[in-house]
Amino acid sequence: GTTDYTYENYIRLCKNSVINTPYNERIIVGIDKTYSSKDGAIIIKQSSDYLDETGRCIYLFEDKIMGSLELYQYDMTFDKDLTICGNIYFQWAKVVINDDVEITINGNVYKKYNEYNPRALIINGHMNVLGDFICDDCGHRMRMENEDSYLYVQGDFRLNNGVSSIFPFDSNGTVEVKGNISGYAISEGKSNTLILSGTKKQTIKGNSFNNLYLLNGSNEGVDILSDFKIFGEYHSPYKAPNLSGWRTTVYADNLFSNNYYDKVFVLGTFSKDVIINGTVEQSFANMYIPENVSVKINGNFIKYTESDSSIFVYGLYIYGKMEVLGNFNEYEGALRLHMGENSKLLVHGNLSLNGNEKNLWTFDSNGTVEVKGDVSGYNAYNTKNTLILSGDQEQNISGETFNNLYLLNTSDEGVTLESDIKIQGEYHSPYKAVNLNGHKTTVNPNGLFSNHYYDTVYFDQHVGQDTIDK
Repeated sequence: GTTDYTYENYIRLCKNSVINTPYNERIIVGIDKTYSSKDGAIIIKQSSDYLDETGRCIYLFEDKIMGSLELYQYDMTFDKDLTICGNIYFQWAKVVINDDVEITINGNVYKKYNEYNPRALIINGHMNVLGDFICDDCGHRMRMENEDSYLYVQGDFRLNNGVSSIFPFDSNGTVEVKGNISGYAISEGKSNTLILSGTKKQTIKGNSFNNLYLLNGSNEGVDILSDFKIFGEYHSPYKAPNLSGWRTTVYADNLFSNNYYDKVFVLGTFSKDVIINGTVEQSFANMYIPENVSVKINGNFIKYTESDSSIFVYGLYIYGKMEVLGNFNEYEGALRLHMGENSKLLVHGNLSLNGNEKNLWTFDSNGTVEVKGDVSGYNAYNTKNTLILSGDQEQNISGETFNNLYLLNTSDEGVTLESDIKIQGEYHSPYKAVNLNGHKTTVNPNGLFSNHYYDTVYFDQHVGQDTIDK
Protein backbone atom coordinates (compact mmCIF):
# COMPACT_ATOMS: atom_id res chain seq x y z
CA GLY A 1 0.00 0.00 0.00
CA THR A 2 1.09 3.58 0.55
CA THR A 3 4.17 4.25 2.63
CA ASP A 4 4.70 7.19 4.99
CA TYR A 5 8.14 8.77 5.41
CA THR A 6 8.82 11.51 7.95
CA TYR A 7 11.80 13.83 7.61
CA GLU A 8 10.95 17.37 8.71
CA ASN A 9 7.78 16.95 6.67
CA TYR A 10 6.22 13.87 5.22
CA ILE A 11 4.94 12.63 1.89
CA ARG A 12 2.42 9.86 1.30
CA LEU A 13 3.50 8.06 -1.87
CA CYS A 14 2.16 5.32 -4.08
CA LYS A 15 4.29 2.51 -5.41
CA ASN A 16 7.04 3.32 -7.92
CA SER A 17 7.72 6.52 -5.99
CA VAL A 18 10.89 8.16 -4.79
CA ILE A 19 11.79 10.36 -1.81
CA ASN A 20 14.94 12.19 -0.68
CA THR A 21 16.72 10.84 2.35
CA PRO A 22 18.68 12.93 4.87
CA TYR A 23 21.80 11.84 2.96
CA ASN A 24 20.62 13.30 -0.37
CA GLU A 25 20.04 9.81 -1.70
CA ARG A 26 17.07 8.71 -3.73
CA ILE A 27 14.85 5.89 -2.46
CA ILE A 28 12.63 4.21 -5.05
CA VAL A 29 9.72 2.30 -3.52
CA GLY A 30 8.70 -0.60 -5.73
CA ILE A 31 6.40 -3.54 -5.24
CA ASP A 32 9.10 -6.00 -4.26
CA LYS A 33 12.37 -4.16 -3.91
CA THR A 34 13.97 -0.94 -2.67
CA TYR A 35 17.19 0.59 -3.93
CA SER A 36 18.89 3.97 -3.86
CA SER A 37 21.02 6.21 -6.05
CA LYS A 38 22.78 9.51 -5.57
CA ASP A 39 20.94 12.04 -7.77
CA GLY A 40 18.62 13.44 -5.15
CA ALA A 41 15.26 13.59 -7.03
CA ILE A 42 11.78 12.65 -5.88
CA ILE A 43 9.99 10.83 -8.68
CA ILE A 44 6.31 9.93 -8.67
CA LYS A 45 5.27 7.68 -11.53
CA GLN A 46 1.86 6.54 -12.65
CA SER A 47 0.27 3.81 -10.57
CA SER A 48 -2.95 1.86 -10.99
CA ASP A 49 -3.05 1.01 -7.29
CA TYR A 50 -4.59 3.05 -4.50
CA LEU A 51 -6.56 5.49 -6.66
CA ASP A 52 -8.94 8.06 -5.24
CA GLU A 53 -12.46 8.57 -6.53
CA THR A 54 -11.23 10.79 -9.39
CA GLY A 55 -8.90 8.09 -10.68
CA ARG A 56 -5.73 9.84 -9.48
CA CYS A 57 -3.13 8.43 -7.15
CA ILE A 58 -3.56 9.30 -3.46
CA TYR A 59 -0.95 11.74 -2.21
CA LEU A 60 -0.52 14.18 0.65
CA PHE A 61 2.13 16.88 0.93
CA GLU A 62 2.94 19.09 3.86
CA ASP A 63 4.33 22.57 3.13
CA LYS A 64 7.77 21.56 1.80
CA ILE A 65 9.59 19.00 -0.34
CA MET A 66 13.27 18.90 0.52
CA GLY A 67 14.43 17.79 -2.91
CA SER A 68 13.14 17.87 -6.49
CA LEU A 69 9.91 16.53 -7.93
CA GLU A 70 9.53 14.65 -11.19
CA LEU A 71 6.13 13.68 -12.60
CA TYR A 72 5.90 11.24 -15.47
CA GLN A 73 2.49 10.03 -16.63
CA TYR A 74 1.12 11.23 -13.33
CA ASP A 75 -1.48 13.98 -12.92
CA MET A 76 -1.24 16.18 -9.85
CA THR A 77 -3.35 18.97 -8.36
CA PHE A 78 -1.86 21.30 -5.77
CA ASP A 79 -4.64 22.40 -3.40
CA LYS A 80 -2.53 24.06 -0.70
CA ASP A 81 0.69 26.06 -0.49
CA LEU A 82 3.92 24.16 -1.06
CA THR A 83 7.64 24.86 -1.42
CA ILE A 84 9.79 22.57 -3.56
CA CYS A 85 13.40 23.12 -2.56
CA GLY A 86 14.81 21.69 -5.78
CA ASN A 87 13.51 21.47 -9.35
CA ILE A 88 10.23 20.23 -10.78
CA TYR A 89 10.12 18.14 -13.97
CA PHE A 90 7.01 16.87 -15.66
CA GLN A 91 6.25 14.97 -18.84
CA TRP A 92 3.00 13.37 -19.99
CA ALA A 93 1.49 14.79 -16.83
CA LYS A 94 -1.19 17.37 -16.05
CA VAL A 95 -0.32 19.73 -13.19
CA VAL A 96 -2.95 22.08 -11.74
CA ILE A 97 -2.36 24.85 -9.19
CA ASN A 98 -5.74 25.67 -7.67
CA ASP A 99 -7.14 29.12 -6.90
CA ASP A 100 -5.55 30.86 -3.90
CA VAL A 101 -2.70 28.31 -3.79
CA GLU A 102 0.93 29.47 -3.92
CA ILE A 103 3.65 27.08 -5.12
CA THR A 104 7.31 28.10 -4.81
CA ILE A 105 10.08 26.27 -6.68
CA ASN A 106 13.54 27.18 -5.44
CA GLY A 107 15.10 25.64 -8.53
CA ASN A 108 13.97 25.30 -12.16
CA VAL A 109 10.79 24.19 -13.90
CA TYR A 110 11.12 21.82 -16.86
CA LYS A 111 8.10 20.87 -18.94
CA LYS A 112 9.33 18.42 -21.54
CA TYR A 113 8.01 18.28 -25.09
CA ASN A 114 5.57 15.59 -26.13
CA GLU A 115 4.05 15.79 -29.59
CA TYR A 116 0.23 15.69 -29.57
CA ASN A 117 0.22 15.52 -25.78
CA PRO A 118 -2.96 17.22 -24.54
CA ARG A 119 -1.81 17.42 -20.94
CA ALA A 120 -1.01 20.83 -19.52
CA LEU A 121 0.26 23.05 -16.74
CA ILE A 122 -2.71 25.02 -15.42
CA ILE A 123 -1.91 27.91 -13.07
CA ASN A 124 -5.03 29.27 -11.38
CA GLY A 125 -3.19 30.43 -8.29
CA HIS A 126 0.35 31.75 -7.84
CA MET A 127 3.59 30.07 -8.95
CA ASN A 128 7.05 31.38 -7.98
CA VAL A 129 10.07 30.02 -9.83
CA LEU A 130 13.42 31.15 -8.44
CA GLY A 131 15.35 29.54 -11.31
CA ASP A 132 14.49 29.14 -15.01
CA PHE A 133 11.15 28.18 -16.51
CA ILE A 134 11.73 25.96 -19.54
CA CYS A 135 8.74 24.65 -21.48
CA ASP A 136 9.82 22.83 -24.61
CA ASP A 137 6.23 21.78 -25.12
CA CYS A 138 3.77 23.86 -27.19
CA GLY A 139 2.67 27.06 -25.49
CA HIS A 140 -1.06 26.29 -25.75
CA ARG A 141 -0.54 23.42 -23.31
CA MET A 142 0.16 25.97 -20.60
CA ARG A 143 -2.84 27.85 -19.25
CA MET A 144 -3.47 30.62 -16.75
CA GLU A 145 -7.25 30.70 -16.56
CA ASN A 146 -7.86 33.46 -13.99
CA GLU A 147 -7.08 37.14 -14.39
CA ASP A 148 -5.42 37.11 -10.95
CA SER A 149 -3.25 34.05 -11.75
CA TYR A 150 0.42 34.98 -11.32
CA LEU A 151 3.63 33.35 -12.53
CA TYR A 152 6.88 34.85 -11.25
CA VAL A 153 10.16 33.69 -12.85
CA GLN A 154 13.45 34.94 -11.46
CA GLY A 155 15.51 33.33 -14.22
CA ASP A 156 14.80 32.86 -17.94
CA PHE A 157 11.37 32.04 -19.39
CA ARG A 158 11.16 29.88 -22.54
CA LEU A 159 8.11 28.54 -24.37
CA ASN A 160 7.71 26.58 -27.60
CA ASN A 161 11.36 25.53 -27.48
CA GLY A 162 12.17 29.23 -27.92
CA VAL A 163 10.29 29.48 -31.24
CA SER A 164 7.57 32.12 -31.14
CA SER A 165 5.60 31.18 -34.24
CA ILE A 166 4.13 27.85 -33.15
CA PHE A 167 1.33 27.97 -30.57
CA PRO A 168 0.14 30.85 -28.37
CA PHE A 169 0.32 30.77 -24.59
CA ASP A 170 -3.27 30.44 -23.31
CA SER A 171 -3.06 32.95 -20.48
CA ASN A 172 -5.33 35.51 -18.81
CA GLY A 173 -3.02 36.09 -15.86
CA THR A 174 0.24 37.93 -15.19
CA VAL A 175 3.75 36.68 -15.96
CA GLU A 176 6.67 38.55 -14.38
CA VAL A 177 10.19 37.65 -15.53
CA LYS A 178 13.57 38.86 -14.30
CA GLY A 179 15.61 37.05 -16.98
CA ASN A 180 15.33 36.58 -20.74
CA ILE A 181 12.16 35.60 -22.61
CA SER A 182 11.81 33.53 -25.78
CA GLY A 183 8.99 31.82 -27.64
CA TYR A 184 6.26 34.03 -26.18
CA ALA A 185 2.94 34.30 -28.04
CA ILE A 186 -0.53 35.35 -26.86
CA SER A 187 -3.81 35.09 -28.80
CA GLU A 188 -5.72 38.34 -29.29
CA GLY A 189 -8.54 38.60 -26.76
CA LYS A 190 -6.58 37.20 -23.81
CA SER A 191 -6.07 39.46 -20.78
CA ASN A 192 -2.48 38.38 -20.18
CA THR A 193 0.11 40.84 -18.85
CA LEU A 194 3.85 40.28 -19.29
CA ILE A 195 6.23 42.24 -17.02
CA LEU A 196 9.98 42.47 -17.57
CA SER A 197 11.39 43.66 -14.26
CA GLY A 198 15.05 42.65 -14.36
CA THR A 199 17.91 44.64 -12.88
CA LYS A 200 20.31 43.90 -15.76
CA LYS A 201 19.91 43.59 -19.52
CA GLN A 202 16.99 41.43 -20.65
CA THR A 203 16.17 40.06 -24.10
CA ILE A 204 12.71 39.27 -25.42
CA LYS A 205 11.68 37.18 -28.42
CA GLY A 206 8.10 36.39 -29.38
CA ASN A 207 5.42 37.29 -31.88
CA SER A 208 2.42 38.60 -29.94
CA PHE A 209 1.67 40.07 -26.53
CA ASN A 210 -1.35 41.48 -24.76
CA ASN A 211 -0.22 43.97 -22.10
CA LEU A 212 3.54 44.49 -22.08
CA TYR A 213 5.31 46.31 -19.24
CA LEU A 214 9.03 47.00 -19.71
CA LEU A 215 9.94 47.83 -16.10
CA ASN A 216 13.63 46.98 -16.40
CA GLY A 217 15.48 49.75 -14.59
CA SER A 218 19.03 48.90 -15.69
CA ASN A 219 21.21 51.04 -17.94
CA GLU A 220 21.21 48.26 -20.57
CA GLY A 221 17.41 47.95 -20.61
CA VAL A 222 15.61 45.48 -22.90
CA ASP A 223 16.79 44.13 -26.28
CA ILE A 224 14.10 43.11 -28.79
CA LEU A 225 15.04 40.01 -30.83
CA SER A 226 12.01 39.62 -33.14
CA ASP A 227 9.09 41.45 -34.76
CA PHE A 228 6.00 41.36 -32.59
CA LYS A 229 2.54 42.85 -32.13
CA ILE A 230 1.04 44.18 -28.90
CA PHE A 231 -2.74 43.84 -28.61
CA GLY A 232 -3.09 45.58 -25.24
CA GLU A 233 -1.25 48.26 -23.26
CA TYR A 234 2.40 49.03 -23.90
CA HIS A 235 4.29 50.59 -20.98
CA SER A 236 7.96 51.53 -21.05
CA PRO A 237 8.41 54.22 -18.36
CA TYR A 238 12.20 54.07 -17.93
CA LYS A 239 13.90 53.56 -21.28
CA ALA A 240 12.97 52.69 -24.86
CA PRO A 241 13.84 49.10 -25.84
CA ASN A 242 16.67 48.39 -28.26
CA LEU A 243 14.96 47.25 -31.47
CA SER A 244 18.04 46.39 -33.55
CA GLY A 245 15.97 46.60 -36.73
CA TRP A 246 12.95 44.62 -35.47
CA ARG A 247 9.38 45.96 -35.64
CA THR A 248 6.96 46.58 -32.76
CA THR A 249 3.30 47.04 -33.80
CA VAL A 250 0.92 48.69 -31.31
CA TYR A 251 -2.68 49.91 -31.31
CA ALA A 252 -2.82 53.71 -31.03
CA ASP A 253 -4.84 53.87 -27.84
CA ASN A 254 -2.42 51.60 -25.98
CA LEU A 255 0.50 54.06 -25.98
CA PHE A 256 0.99 56.27 -22.94
CA SER A 257 2.49 59.63 -22.06
CA ASN A 258 5.68 59.71 -19.97
CA ASN A 259 6.82 56.44 -21.55
CA TYR A 260 9.70 55.82 -23.96
CA TYR A 261 9.31 54.02 -27.27
CA ASP A 262 11.49 53.43 -30.30
CA LYS A 263 9.97 53.19 -33.81
CA VAL A 264 6.55 51.85 -32.89
CA PHE A 265 4.26 50.93 -35.79
CA VAL A 266 0.89 52.43 -34.84
CA LEU A 267 -2.54 51.42 -36.07
CA GLY A 268 -6.08 52.31 -35.08
CA THR A 269 -7.62 55.32 -33.35
CA PHE A 270 -6.27 57.63 -30.65
CA SER A 271 -9.15 58.33 -28.25
CA LYS A 272 -7.14 60.33 -25.72
CA ASP A 273 -4.37 62.94 -25.69
CA VAL A 274 -0.93 61.38 -25.60
CA ILE A 275 2.73 62.41 -25.72
CA ILE A 276 4.80 59.69 -27.38
CA ASN A 277 8.51 59.74 -26.56
CA GLY A 278 9.99 58.09 -29.62
CA THR A 279 9.59 57.69 -33.37
CA VAL A 280 6.20 56.58 -34.73
CA GLU A 281 5.86 54.69 -38.01
CA GLN A 282 2.79 53.77 -40.04
CA SER A 283 2.40 51.10 -42.70
CA PHE A 284 -0.30 48.62 -43.75
CA ALA A 285 -2.92 50.10 -41.37
CA ASN A 286 -5.09 53.19 -40.96
CA MET A 287 -4.38 55.67 -38.17
CA TYR A 288 -6.97 58.16 -36.86
CA ILE A 289 -6.68 61.26 -34.69
CA PRO A 290 -10.28 62.37 -33.94
CA GLU A 291 -11.49 65.89 -33.18
CA ASN A 292 -10.46 67.23 -29.75
CA VAL A 293 -7.61 64.72 -29.51
CA SER A 294 -3.97 65.85 -29.48
CA VAL A 295 -1.05 63.54 -30.33
CA LYS A 296 2.47 64.82 -29.72
CA ILE A 297 5.43 62.80 -31.00
CA ASN A 298 8.82 63.57 -29.44
CA GLY A 299 10.59 62.02 -32.40
CA ASN A 300 9.98 61.46 -36.12
CA PHE A 301 6.87 60.32 -37.93
CA ILE A 302 7.36 58.00 -40.91
CA LYS A 303 4.58 56.79 -43.20
CA TYR A 304 5.54 54.37 -45.91
CA THR A 305 4.50 51.27 -47.81
CA GLU A 306 6.43 48.19 -48.83
CA SER A 307 4.23 47.50 -51.85
CA ASP A 308 2.85 49.73 -54.61
CA SER A 309 -0.44 47.84 -54.39
CA SER A 310 -1.25 49.39 -51.01
CA ILE A 311 -0.79 53.01 -52.06
CA PHE A 312 -4.55 53.64 -52.06
CA VAL A 313 -5.38 51.45 -49.08
CA TYR A 314 -4.08 52.83 -45.77
CA GLY A 315 -4.40 56.44 -44.62
CA LEU A 316 -3.49 58.87 -41.87
CA TYR A 317 -6.63 60.76 -40.82
CA ILE A 318 -6.05 63.92 -38.75
CA TYR A 319 -9.19 65.61 -37.42
CA GLY A 320 -7.64 66.84 -34.17
CA LYS A 321 -4.03 67.94 -33.65
CA MET A 322 -0.76 66.19 -34.42
CA GLU A 323 2.60 67.64 -33.39
CA VAL A 324 5.90 66.13 -34.50
CA LEU A 325 9.09 67.41 -32.85
CA GLY A 326 11.25 65.68 -35.45
CA ASN A 327 10.71 65.13 -39.18
CA PHE A 328 7.52 64.06 -40.94
CA ASN A 329 8.39 61.74 -43.85
CA GLU A 330 5.69 60.31 -46.08
CA TYR A 331 6.79 57.82 -48.74
CA GLU A 332 3.46 56.34 -49.75
CA GLY A 333 1.55 59.00 -51.67
CA ALA A 334 -0.04 62.07 -50.05
CA LEU A 335 -3.43 61.09 -51.48
CA ARG A 336 -3.76 58.92 -48.35
CA LEU A 337 -3.16 61.83 -45.95
CA HIS A 338 -6.43 63.40 -44.80
CA MET A 339 -6.97 66.47 -42.59
CA GLY A 340 -10.31 67.86 -41.45
CA GLU A 341 -11.16 71.56 -41.73
CA ASN A 342 -10.28 72.43 -38.12
CA SER A 343 -7.32 70.09 -37.81
CA LYS A 344 -3.68 71.05 -37.41
CA LEU A 345 -0.35 69.36 -38.14
CA LEU A 346 2.70 71.03 -36.58
CA VAL A 347 6.13 69.77 -37.68
CA HIS A 348 9.23 71.15 -35.96
CA GLY A 349 11.58 69.43 -38.40
CA ASN A 350 11.22 68.83 -42.14
CA LEU A 351 8.02 67.84 -43.94
CA SER A 352 8.52 65.51 -46.89
CA LEU A 353 5.52 64.23 -48.86
CA ASN A 354 5.10 61.94 -51.84
CA GLY A 355 8.43 60.24 -51.34
CA ASN A 356 10.22 63.56 -51.80
CA GLU A 357 8.45 64.42 -55.08
CA LYS A 358 8.56 61.01 -56.73
CA ASN A 359 4.80 61.33 -57.45
CA LEU A 360 2.98 64.54 -56.57
CA TRP A 361 -0.28 63.06 -55.29
CA THR A 362 -2.66 65.66 -53.87
CA PHE A 363 -2.45 66.14 -50.10
CA ASP A 364 -6.13 65.80 -49.11
CA SER A 365 -6.02 68.46 -46.44
CA ASN A 366 -8.55 71.09 -45.43
CA GLY A 367 -6.69 71.89 -42.22
CA THR A 368 -3.56 73.82 -41.28
CA VAL A 369 -0.01 72.56 -41.63
CA GLU A 370 2.76 74.51 -39.88
CA VAL A 371 6.40 73.60 -40.53
CA LYS A 372 9.60 74.88 -38.88
CA GLY A 373 11.96 73.10 -41.31
CA ASP A 374 12.00 72.42 -45.05
CA VAL A 375 8.98 71.38 -47.11
CA SER A 376 9.18 69.07 -50.13
CA GLY A 377 6.75 67.18 -52.34
CA TYR A 378 3.78 69.37 -51.35
CA ASN A 379 0.66 69.40 -53.52
CA ALA A 380 -2.66 70.68 -52.11
CA TYR A 381 -4.58 71.14 -55.35
CA ASN A 382 -8.24 72.19 -54.98
CA THR A 383 -8.29 71.98 -51.16
CA LYS A 384 -8.90 74.44 -48.29
CA ASN A 385 -5.46 73.73 -46.87
CA THR A 386 -3.21 76.36 -45.28
CA LEU A 387 0.56 75.89 -45.15
CA ILE A 388 2.59 78.03 -42.73
CA LEU A 389 6.39 78.25 -42.79
CA SER A 390 7.38 79.65 -39.40
CA GLY A 391 11.02 78.70 -38.94
CA ASP A 392 13.68 80.88 -37.36
CA GLN A 393 16.37 79.84 -39.86
CA GLU A 394 16.43 79.41 -43.62
CA GLN A 395 13.68 77.17 -45.02
CA ASN A 396 13.42 75.55 -48.45
CA ILE A 397 10.14 74.71 -50.14
CA SER A 398 9.23 72.60 -53.17
CA GLY A 399 6.01 71.20 -54.51
CA GLU A 400 3.39 71.97 -57.10
CA THR A 401 0.10 73.57 -56.01
CA PHE A 402 -0.73 75.30 -52.72
CA ASN A 403 -3.97 76.74 -51.41
CA ASN A 404 -3.13 79.32 -48.73
CA LEU A 405 0.60 79.92 -48.19
CA TYR A 406 1.94 81.91 -45.22
CA LEU A 407 5.67 82.70 -45.22
CA LEU A 408 6.16 83.69 -41.57
CA ASN A 409 9.86 82.80 -41.41
CA THR A 410 11.67 85.31 -39.15
CA SER A 411 15.28 84.58 -40.14
CA ASP A 412 17.52 86.84 -42.22
CA GLU A 413 17.77 84.13 -44.88
CA GLY A 414 14.01 83.66 -45.20
CA VAL A 415 12.45 81.10 -47.58
CA THR A 416 13.99 79.72 -50.79
CA LEU A 417 12.07 78.04 -53.60
CA GLU A 418 13.32 74.69 -54.90
CA SER A 419 10.65 74.35 -57.64
CA ASP A 420 8.02 76.30 -59.55
CA ILE A 421 4.85 76.63 -57.46
CA LYS A 422 1.23 77.69 -57.93
CA ILE A 423 -0.82 79.36 -55.17
CA GLN A 424 -4.61 79.09 -55.56
CA GLY A 425 -5.64 80.91 -52.38
CA GLU A 426 -4.06 83.55 -50.15
CA TYR A 427 -0.35 84.35 -50.33
CA HIS A 428 1.08 86.02 -47.21
CA SER A 429 4.70 87.17 -46.93
CA PRO A 430 4.77 89.96 -44.31
CA TYR A 431 8.48 89.89 -43.45
CA LYS A 432 10.59 89.24 -46.53
CA ALA A 433 10.10 88.27 -50.18
CA VAL A 434 10.77 84.66 -51.06
CA ASN A 435 14.09 83.85 -52.72
CA LEU A 436 12.90 82.55 -56.10
CA ASN A 437 16.19 80.80 -56.83
CA GLY A 438 15.37 80.90 -60.56
CA HIS A 439 11.89 79.43 -60.09
CA LYS A 440 8.43 80.80 -60.91
CA THR A 441 5.58 81.66 -58.53
CA THR A 442 2.11 81.73 -60.10
CA VAL A 443 -0.61 83.26 -57.93
CA ASN A 444 -4.25 84.22 -57.69
CA PRO A 445 -4.12 88.05 -57.79
CA ASN A 446 -6.94 88.25 -55.27
CA GLY A 447 -4.77 86.30 -52.86
CA LEU A 448 -2.12 89.05 -52.66
CA PHE A 449 -2.06 91.59 -49.83
CA SER A 450 -0.82 95.11 -49.28
CA ASN A 451 2.21 95.66 -47.03
CA HIS A 452 3.58 92.23 -47.95
CA TYR A 453 6.79 91.44 -49.82
CA TYR A 454 6.80 89.53 -53.09
CA ASP A 455 9.38 88.95 -55.76
CA THR A 456 8.18 88.42 -59.34
CA VAL A 457 4.73 86.82 -59.35
CA TYR A 458 2.78 85.52 -62.35
CA PHE A 459 -0.97 85.81 -62.84
CA ASP A 460 -2.60 82.77 -64.42
CA GLN A 461 -6.31 82.45 -65.20
CA HIS A 462 -6.17 78.72 -64.44
CA VAL A 463 -4.85 79.48 -60.97
CA GLY A 464 -6.82 82.60 -60.06
CA GLN A 465 -9.73 84.60 -61.45
CA ASP A 466 -10.34 86.83 -64.44
CA THR A 467 -11.04 89.90 -62.29
CA ILE A 468 -9.00 91.55 -59.57
CA ASP A 469 -11.77 92.48 -57.15
CA LYS A 470 -9.91 94.40 -54.46
